[in-house]
Amino acid sequence: PARAALQAGRERLVMLVARYLKGENTKERASAFVAMMVGALINARLADGAGSDAVLKAAKRELYQRIEEQG
Repeated sequence: PARAALQAGRERLVMLVARYLKGENTKERASAFVAMMVGALINARLADGAGSDAVLKAAKRELYQRIEEQG
């Protein structure tokens, strides 16, 4: 159940990001972007030992910044 919920959440995030991208292959590009952000979250948590709330807030800011750069 947890894996299915995680996959569903990932798919929703990919669709959200894809709506803001322009050009071709938006779903594939959004999927790559989400994978990169998840990797960055894991690395950030491991690197500085920040609490998950701080890591998620930083990732949210980064996500919105990247979406604005694409738009």
